[in-house]
Amino acid sequence: MKAVVFPKAKKLEVIDIEKPQISDEEVLVKNIYAGFCGTDIHIYNGEFISSYPLIPGHEFSGVVEEVGKNVSTLRKGDRVSIYCDLYCGKCYYCRRNEQNHCLNLKGYGIDYGFGGGFAEYSKILESNAYKISDNINFKEAALVEPLACCIYGLSRIRINYGEKAIIFGIGSIGLILLQLLKNSGISHITMVTHNKKKIRIGEENGADEVVLNDENLDDKLRSISKNGYDILVDATGVEKICEQIFRYTNKLARVLLFGVCKKDSLIKISPYQIYEDDLAIYGAFALKNTFSAAIELLENTKIDLERLISHEFKLTDFKKAFNLAKSGKALKIIINCLAK
Repeated sequence: MKAVVFPKAKKLEVIDIEKPQISDEEVLVKNIYAGFCGTDIHIYNGEFISSYPLIPGHEFSGVVEEVGKNVSTLRKGDRVSIYCDLYCGKCYYCRRNEQNHCLNLKGYGIDYGFGGGFAEYSKILESNAYKISDNINFKEAALVEPLACCIYGLSRIRINYGEKAIIFGIGSIGLILLQLLKNSGISHITMVTHNKKKIRIGEENGADEVVLNDENLDDKLRSISKNGYDILVDATGVEKICEQIFRYTNKLARVLLFGVCKKDSLIKISPYQIYEDDLAIYGAFALKNTFSAAIELLENTKIDLERLISHEFKLTDFKKAFNLAKSGKALKIIINCLAK
């Protein structure tokens, strides 16, 4: 079968390898679509928790081709979305129901021995293959994982009806967060971008206001929400923006730093401002118990993920997709694992 392989950090190959053999507790999935994530670039660069060699791709969907003899909830032909994270269930954090911080965390598409979605086939534990109905197409099913991550991030914040929110960054993650906030009782959502071309994208996806991040940003945002914002989300992973965001907080605001900054990056914020304004600052690592919720939103057409896809590539053209992703000129790239 064809598969994308990172033999080591900063090396990429598209090669033929043997189809995986499943255990009694696994299913063999014929992959249909796999989403390209910014984390895949971090994995390629050796900047993540990954081990090599590995088959990348942690956002994917497919059809069950074969089932192990101990598998009871799935059968051949079932349509599935794959939950990539694997927890030990025994460590300090797993026993605290904080599995996303498992001390032995592994993942499909992230670690050696757990092949990801950028391949024709993957072997998956029964517990990590979530059955989906015909209401969800395979492209959207491949993007359940980033939706589940966004749900987890927002679940950490207390959201009250009628509040105002602001999102910095109009990429696929920013637009998923936008859709979720629009479903949460928020009265007004502003999006901010450095890219003039993305203003239209934010408007078309339902933001109430889309503002260019330039020297006039302070005045523009104060004219929209004089007292600042109650919910502030960074979806860029850019240190300067994470620092800038604190200029627009309302009293009792909640700040979610969702974008992934570099490990050694630092920002300056005022402890006095946090104290005086009763601010709360949140992070959100991966996801925790939100995969089923993401599927339910898609099953009931509350979220539209397909509209975020800007480019589709064949598996054999993965290098082209990778170069486009690195350029930052795509919204969401998806890989067709069936196309030759």
